[in-house]
Amino acid sequence: IDGSILNHGSLEGGRYGLWLYWDLAKVGGQIKNTGVITGGRDGIYMYNGAVVEEGLVNTGRIEGADYSGVFVYHGSQVNGGITNSGLVQGGEHGVFVSDAVVTGGIVNTGVFNGIAGSGLSVYDASSVAGGVTNSGTIRGASSGISVTSNSAISGGITNTGSILTDGAAGIDVGSTGAIDRIDNWGTIAGPTYALQSAGNVGQVNIFGQSAILSGDVLASTADMTLRSGAVFSNSGAYDLRSFTVETGSRLNFGQGLRAAGSSLTQDGVRVTHGFSNAGWVSVASGVRPTITGDYTQSASGMFSLGLTDATTYGRLAVTGNATLANGTGLDVVVGTSAVVADGSLIPGVITAGDTLTVTPGSLKVTDNSIFYDFTPSTARNAKELDLVATADPSGIVKVGGTGILAGPAATLQTLFNSGTATAMQPVFQRLALLNPTQFEGALTQMLPSLQGAGAQAGMSALHNMGRIVQARVEGSKGLSSGDAIQRDDYLWVRPFATRGDQSDRGGASGFESLSRGIVIGVDGVTGDRWRTGLALAYAKSDITAQSAIAPSRMDVDSYQAIGYGTYTLDEITELNYQVDIGRHTASSQRSLGFMGTSAAGRFDALAVHASLGIGRLYKVSEHANLTPSARLDVTRMRTDGYTESGAGPLDLTLGAQTYREMILSADAKLVHQIEPGLRLAANVAAGYDFQNSPVNSTAAFVGGGPVFTTQGMETSPWIYRAGLGLIKENSAGVEYSLRYDFEGRPSGYRNQTLSARARWLF
Repeated sequence: IDGSILNHGSLEGGRYGLWLYWDLAKVGGQIKNTGVITGGRDGIYMYNGAVVEEGLVNTGRIEGADYSGVFVYHGSQVNGGITNSGLVQGGEHGVFVSDAVVTGGIVNTGVFNGIAGSGLSVYDASSVAGGVTNSGTIRGASSGISVTSNSAISGGITNTGSILTDGAAGIDVGSTGAIDRIDNWGTIAGPTYALQSAGNVGQVNIFGQSAILSGDVLASTADMTLRSGAVFSNSGAYDLRSFTVETGSRLNFGQGLRAAGSSLTQDGVRVTHGFSNAGWVSVASGVRPTITGDYTQSASGMFSLGLTDATTYGRLAVTGNATLANGTGLDVVVGTSAVVADGSLIPGVITAGDTLTVTPGSLKVTDNSIFYDFTPSTARNAKELDLVATADPSGIVKVGGTGILAGPAATLQTLFNSGTATAMQPVFQRLALLNPTQFEGALTQMLPSLQGAGAQAGMSALHNMGRIVQARVEGSKGLSSGDAIQRDDYLWVRPFATRGDQSDRGGASGFESLSRGIVIGVDGVTGDRWRTGLALAYAKSDITAQSAIAPSRMDVDSYQAIGYGTYTLDEITELNYQVDIGRHTASSQRSLGFMGTSAAGRFDALAVHASLGIGRLYKVSEHANLTPSARLDVTRMRTDGYTESGAGPLDLTLGAQTYREMILSADAKLVHQIEPGLRLAANVAAGYDFQNSPVNSTAAFVGGGPVFTTQGMETSPWIYRAGLGLIKENSAGVEYSLRYDFEGRPSGYRNQTLSARARWLF
């Protein structure tokens, strides 16, 4: 046949579904099956010199009930390879190549299944040139892939799928079989062996982070290499020529116990030409694998061991020589419940049966312990590398860094170095269970509640109430409306609600605040040029930290008395002033989750404020006027010191704080009369705080230790404001208004206020 055999339907034979017989049976093209080919013995049978020139392609189903799905036999040849994305299945083998040749390789993305034998068997002086590439499943009852009796696969086996068996070996290489290379990203598994070779296997390469060799590996001619980027865990015992961990790869070195029925004589890894580590070899606590042979660790290598206590830790036993290059790494992973004491000896983390070559002082030792360092030594036994635990005099401050955590970290470090105060002992016992990330979270929980944000939120409440009064000042008969001062006295009420939020900044957590309150005021004309008034205000603010690691909150009740007024310089120019005093009562709560407690506090604050502004009215149309103005606000808030309760030794005694502002701002206000008695007012403003500085907290733990200072959040000195209001006045002189105000800073602070006002003559 010069062309191809294409089957899109069903070929079914009592013995063979498709039979190519003798050397005259040649297919110049390919055999392609998208349908079903079945036979009582073989699905496709090629015998005695039959040839397919352009390969066999299956996307359907090929089955041989008694023997093979595809049987290439006795001098037959498939050029162009075998490609399968469907099912090839036989009662014995899936694909059986015996005394035959396949060129162009075998590619499987589907299933090869040998019900009683192998998924793929290469037998009796056969060869597969171009390798085997599997991203599907190759499975068999006796082996996944079998290469025996003077047969070979050249071009290697590349596996990203699964090669499986219920028998002995995932891949079985007989005494005269050969595979030049196995590249594995996937799974090769057998109950006894992942790979069993009595013949010749060249290179075994492990790639990626999902490669699995389930079962023992018996391949004494093979060089196994973990390629850069690989993360691999051994599960059985290995017998190899050599084992290499490349730079950038990691071996999680298990005990390597032999499987039941295995012919290996040792657990762990046996190598005749050495075990070389240029990457990362990690041994978990309580595990002690054995390398039967020599071990060499280069300068780029790292040996990592888990540590639970001075008797339970990861160890590596080498029966031959162990050589550690100068500058190579040793990493200690201290468990979350580890018990280590100053001066503890951790003996024999690496032992050599012959010679241990190492300069302990040249090793780069790292660890995840906050409290302890580890020093290598061979003083006890020249064939064993020991570690000695010593207290780390700077471990805590290293975690704290130079930011907002530096204060509590320095205090804890001082306590640790000088001998822990009795009251703080439970705290250090709990901290010892934490890894560095968790420890950093614990330090965050030790900071004062909201890290000074209470003062910022308190100032925000003052601003809100001040803006409401200022809006009343500017909305009185006169400058902002374009009318002359009339001898009217007014009572007004304005309830309000605000929402503020500050994003995280400089390591300090942001916060959200919700406030609601009311302002009641009276004002009237007290002279030819004067209008003066008095207002009382109350606000309740709930402030919550935006931190899942260190939740905290503060509730603030604010009371404020405000005096305000205006003085007319001429028909279009006006001075305005405001003076007020406020008292704030705050209760705080912060969670110390790592201790299972929380700390509560209560304190008072006193705030005073004064402002002076000047504005000038310009008529821009018959129904609109524009008032540019300038204003200086000076504020001082002082919070009392207080001591928390509820968290035992981690309660804080906090010192008093003082917060100052001096804001110079410029404003432009436009008032448009929509119709008689109805006005729309809009304003924009920008200000600069000349005394802008973070609120620093001084605190000390009740349990002892020196006072520490925590720097509050740094905020931008620039302030931006905008507002929009609608004012309605009825014929009886009663005025109603609804207003929205926005305040923000470039440092991530936003505050929005919605208020309504009613005003009556009296």
